[in-house]
Amino acid sequence: MPGLLELGAAELETPAYHAPNRWMVDRSSMTIGFPRGDDPSSGTWQTLNYTADQGKPRLIVPV
Repeated sequence: MPGLLELGAAELETPAYHAPNRWMVDRSSMTIGFPRGDDPSSGTWQTLNYTADQGKPRLIVPV
């Protein structure tokens, strides 16, 4: 696995910010998230929900 990964994006919009998190979820067996609040549009919740959509376990630790 590379030490540094650059995914690249044509435009820096929402999908570009979610891509690294999805990349990590795709390569892990579990996700631990520390969301602040319950805003479903936050990056943390997007990642935790993506984890659930992949059928992988997630640990949610609210802060």
